[in-house]
Amino acid sequence: MSDSRQRNLERVFGEDVEADASWLRQRLRAGFDPERVALAAHLGDSASRVALEREAPAHTDLLGWVRDLEPWGGLGVQAGVRAAIAAGRRLLPCWDQLRPNDPRPHERLAAAEAWARCPCFEHACAARGRLTHRIDSDELDQVVTALRLVPAAAEVAQSPSESAGRRALFYAACSCSLAGTLTGEPETRAAIQLELLPWALELADPLTPPG
Repeated sequence: MSDSRQRNLERVFGEDVEADASWLRQRLRAGFDPERVALAAHLGDSASRVALEREAPAHTDLLGWVRDLEPWGGLGVQAGVRAAIAAGRRLLPCWDQLRPNDPRPHERLAAAEAWARCPCFEHACAARGRLTHRIDSDELDQVVTALRLVPAAAEVAQSPSESAGRRALFYAACSCSLAGTLTGEPETRAAIQLELLPWALELADPLTPPG
């Protein structure tokens, strides 16, 4: 990552909200998409909220927070899938502890990540496939359900219909909510913000493989 890109990325997590808001206003005047700034504001970025002169959004649980991405259309659906990916990663240690030596959830998340980087029919097809397992505990049941919903959201999101977009967001929101229940809601929300804010503001894509 270039030094200038790194400096821009640091603005998302900086402490000088007014300075960062001023920088965002400059980007908006230069033609940056205001819907992306509004999305970042919804996700909790204070500088984006100040730049758009918006009030702080009402606090909602993870289920409502992710489902409320619907007004952003296709961009919101992509954000929902990315949120589910970030939340799903937090569940992998739970899975590895309960079912060691079974890489399927890692593979399913990787397929969803590939779709998020390049939302196309081919990657949506690759995200298909069920994660089945004998359920012998409530915790495993919740982990399996949450991890199943991540690639399912990516697969459904490929459809251009409005109803498919709503269904993808519902899958993603349920996955995030379950992850929050199992691994902590504040921590899950923070992980989602860390993943989505740089992408929303086009500063970096955390899903891009290093190299």
